[in-house]
Amino acid sequence: MLYYFGDGSDGELNVTSGTHNLPLNTIHQFTNVTIGSGATLSTSSTTGAALFLAVQDTLTLNGTINLSGKVNPGDNQWRFTVGDQFWDSPGVAQGGLYSGTFSSYGSGGGGVSLGGFVGSPVTANGGAGGAGGDGAVVGGDGPWQSRNSNGTFSLHGAKGSNSGGGGGGSQVYISKDPTRNFVVVADGGNGGSGYGAHGLDGAGGFTDQGGSGGLAYAWSAGGGGGAGGIAGRAGVHLVVRARTIILNGTIITSGSPGGNGGNGGRTRFNSGWTDYWGMPGLGGGGGNGGSIYLYYAQSVTNSATRVQTGGSGGANGFGNSNFVQPAGRGSNGSSGSLFSTALSPSAYASILKPDSATASFAIGEPILEPGPVTLTPNSTVITAQFGDVKVDQELVLQDSAGTMGFSFGDITVEQGPPPPPGELDWSNLGTENTKEYIYKVYRPDGSYYGVWSDVKDDPEWTQQINTPGTTTTVLLARSANQTIQVREPLVDHIGEPYVDQDGEPYFITTETSNTVGEDTDVQMGYLVDIYAVYGGYEELVDQDGVPYVDQDGNPYIVSTGAPMGRRVFSGKIIDYEAAYGETAGVTVTIESHGLGLATDDFVRSGNATTVIFPVQPIESILKDVLDTNPGKMTWSNDSIEATGLSITQKFQLNTKLEAVKSLYNQSPDGWYWYGNVADNLVYLKEPATMPHHVFTKRKDIKVINPKQSIENLINVVHVIGGETSSGGPQLYKEYIDLTSVAQWGRKVHRITDRRITLEATAQRYAQKVMSLYSQPIYTTTLEVSSGAYDIETIQLGQMVGFRNFDNFIDDLVLQIVSLSYTPRKVTVQLGGVLDSKEKIVADIQETLANEQFEKIPTSPS
Repeated sequence: MLYYFGDGSDGELNVTSGTHNLPLNTIHQFTNVTIGSGATLSTSSTTGAALFLAVQDTLTLNGTINLSGKVNPGDNQWRFTVGDQFWDSPGVAQGGLYSGTFSSYGSGGGGVSLGGFVGSPVTANGGAGGAGGDGAVVGGDGPWQSRNSNGTFSLHGAKGSNSGGGGGGSQVYISKDPTRNFVVVADGGNGGSGYGAHGLDGAGGFTDQGGSGGLAYAWSAGGGGGAGGIAGRAGVHLVVRARTIILNGTIITSGSPGGNGGNGGRTRFNSGWTDYWGMPGLGGGGGNGGSIYLYYAQSVTNSATRVQTGGSGGANGFGNSNFVQPAGRGSNGSSGSLFSTALSPSAYASILKPDSATASFAIGEPILEPGPVTLTPNSTVITAQFGDVKVDQELVLQDSAGTMGFSFGDITVEQGPPPPPGELDWSNLGTENTKEYIYKVYRPDGSYYGVWSDVKDDPEWTQQINTPGTTTTVLLARSANQTIQVREPLVDHIGEPYVDQDGEPYFITTETSNTVGEDTDVQMGYLVDIYAVYGGYEELVDQDGVPYVDQDGNPYIVSTGAPMGRRVFSGKIIDYEAAYGETAGVTVTIESHGLGLATDDFVRSGNATTVIFPVQPIESILKDVLDTNPGKMTWSNDSIEATGLSITQKFQLNTKLEAVKSLYNQSPDGWYWYGNVADNLVYLKEPATMPHHVFTKRKDIKVINPKQSIENLINVVHVIGGETSSGGPQLYKEYIDLTSVAQWGRKVHRITDRRITLEATAQRYAQKVMSLYSQPIYTTTLEVSSGAYDIETIQLGQMVGFRNFDNFIDDLVLQIVSLSYTPRKVTVQLGGVLDSKEKIVADIQETLANEQFEKIPTSPS
């Protein structure tokens, strides 16, 4: 049972900027909803009839709710039902029709029909246009024919379907002496095959192949019909149930215009064009506007601007004789309406206090809060009629009066909260996922070698945000007294491999006493991928636990976790240490591929190590750097976002890592980057506004200890760059965050980089630093158990929210800036990154190195 204003299970929705999307045809249950000025609440759903918001307290709109042009076009039916109420999709208006049944799409035009040649009654009919339909548009084919024999030949055009245009007919007439050779071609135009597409023109030709004797010929080719216009997109209904509704912004539920019909194709004869075209396609109907339904208990304030208009119908195309446009067009969509309903207490939870001689109550669906609930009539006669009642703990009915009668609907009784729990044993929280790890080994060229089957420990590593990657160690149970199996190709006496009929080599397995090094699977530069295998498969069930089944009654099966394996680390072997003594084993160090950005190569253009990128977007330069002499680290459209900033950039004997860091320093405030150790992608992204993960107290996490620090505070930045022109002065600028200085005092920082020669670049560097460090940094560290959460889904840079702390912590949304992975838990640092002294020294050394390269040639000799 859905309580009328929802149960608040989705928490509070506060959209302060940008666009926040919610799915359609879903019950959204919030405590409060606020859409700030300049912010938008919308949807990315392409199907659905309504956006449904159940709000326990107040919905306040100061920004925009935009539900226009979101769903797929056409007269679709996506009914949404809540309790005994339902909302159907607004639909679209009728498109233009030549004949046939109602359709929201415009009809396609027919192709041109051709009369017979002189002395011949034979005609070539044009194909009929397709009636407006919601299916894929299919245009009719115009018949193509090539003839070199006497006679009159006529072919009819094919009919279009689903708003497609019909094909034009074609005719050929030939009369020649037997020794005369020529070919006549006539090609009727095809009908438009996409919504609003034009019909094609007729075409033909005459080719003289020689010979003697007389000849006569004629050909004609009709134009194809235009395709009908696509229907508009219907608006979406907005349904709000809230105790208080305040509307000051803008609500848009309008339908979008229908598409225009296509033009008919022109008809051609061997003597030239004629002023006759195929029939035009007709315009599609406009989308109807969605309606707004407001249900409130206390008050509604409605000063919002409402845009609920229907979309205009599409225009008809041109065609027929003299290329004219039929009168009319597709029908315009209808506007949506506003419905505002004040609810009486009988429609939602009520308080019962009968104290009169005769009391009568009609109760809708009350929710009784935890704790004993006593209904004590003290009148002579009391009658109460209840709908569906939800009792959280105990309902006591005391008859202390003369007569008391009750009539109940469905009663749902839920156990109240248990006593406060004792101290939680965090080590045993939840049921830990059973995990296995597979270590796949590859040669440096990427060819598969085998699997490590003697790993003794669990994988562990730590990585911070704004870094290229990290390392991990693996302990193998090997000793000098053991032998291991080696899989290698079978070769002949000169070392050539034997292959099968497909050219694939045969392999043999041998044993060697070498446990590391040559002829083993532990060699420098070998590649290792670590996969976590956990979860399984289970039946897909509905909210009542009943399985969904196919037509044969077999349940649908879905996966949970990663039963086929999920790669969690990828890298290469950079060292190993073998211990042969009282304790035996081999410790292998694996470096993630992102660390290779610092060592694998410099930024190059051919052989030149001085590379200048003219003005272009930051993300374009970053992609070019990664694509030049590419290594294992690459990018995807999802991993690198558009920054909206364009710069001129010069790299001079800089590694790819230095290039990535330089471009990041010029990205917008708040952005972050890192090299992912699992998918080998470089990420450069803007932080999300909504949390990727919401952790619940005593379910996902035990405690959280927020901490603020001004240890790394910076609010005054001096930038020392290079010469602003040849022989000119050296760039030297100061930037100050006055607000931070006034509140926290001066904290200075120096940036020395001779590559910086433009004031705009210096300002971006300084603003980037101060955006990170001009205010106290909020940090906290928390542990997430694999028994309570799918920890493999937690990634650097993601946002985290909290629930059930019942204080300001529930309002925090913090970024993951450091992540330590183990099979049993993930330890994350949230908030800001406090730079260590080692990192500060490394940055100084990098700056000094860049200054030394300032005068080197553009290419090595």
